[in-house]
Amino acid sequence: MGKLWGKSLALPKVFLDLGVMSFTTEQVQAMQVIENTVFRQILRTSCVTPNAVLRGEVGSSRMENRMVESRFLFVKSIWEGNNEMVKEVLRKVKENTGNSWNKKKNEYMGK
Repeated sequence: MGKLWGKSLALPKVFLDLGVMSFTTEQVQAMQVIENTVFRQILRTSCVTPNAVLRGEVGSSRMENRMVESRFLFVKSIWEGNNEMVKEVLRKVKENTGNSWNKKKNEYMGK
């Protein structure tokens, strides 16, 4: 029950707006450590169990991968949406090369 609740209810709500926010590499790593600790507690495993095994058992991907995916899905949903004002805001954000959100997006794209 705990694993099901965490995977199907809690995590989607926590990561709903992940594409909007910018995190440093250190923050992402810290969140990954916390997530691994939570998985260990849910599964009641020892500290020597590899993290990949934990993620596989729960069906979760790495935090960094989810960040990249959510950022691209966020941009895609704006471009495919009907709200022209939000599209214009995204255009202006893309033009502003100095903001952290745009820098991280370009880093993910390999630019």
